[in-house]
Amino acid sequence: MRVAFVLVLTAAFCQAMFGGIVVWDENSDGDLLGPGAATPILTPIGHSTIIGSLTGAEATTVPGDVDEYDNMSFSPLDIVSSVFLDSFPAVADPGAAINGTALTLHSGSGDGGAVIGSVILFPVRVGSNLLGTGTLPSTLSPGTYTFALVETTALDVQDYQLTISVVPEPSTYLLVGLGLAGVALWRRRSIARS
Repeated sequence: MRVAFVLVLTAAFCQAMFGGIVVWDENSDGDLLGPGAATPILTPIGHSTIIGSLTGAEATTVPGDVDEYDNMSFSPLDIVSSVFLDSFPAVADPGAAINGTALTLHSGSGDGGAVIGSVILFPVRVGSNLLGTGTLPSTLSPGTYTFALVETTALDVQDYQLTISVVPEPSTYLLVGLGLAGVALWRRRSIARS
């Protein structure tokens, strides 16, 4: 009975640590901030999903109400191994200079930091890791970053979904392993004394 309980707790811990969660959904959490500012996004170890929507400048119905920018800042404590584009619509604007959404990576919080790299989001990139494409680096070290998304087309709404994957450094695994070994040794000694 105790072994089953420990296994269930371990599985729940691993799911919480390494499983995927939606950390921001514009439908329920509100609009991501635009130029000059950034919405802070929690990026725990595992997969963090952001669901957002951009509207082209000519598609808005209210003058001055343009949602063509989404900025999100995040501060991973470990290495970011991938940023997957999970969904992106197949809408093209023949009059646009660039068809797609420009995703730019800045250092620091907000889009005023130094540009690290950028990539244009196309429907063909759905299901692929954006890190290592365009001018984006292949991994991100622990630190503070901002993704700035700017809609470059004028058509309709561009719904997107990104998943940021943060993996622990090997030293994290070593510390967790040592902690588990310590608990096992303590348990073994307490049973032997009884």
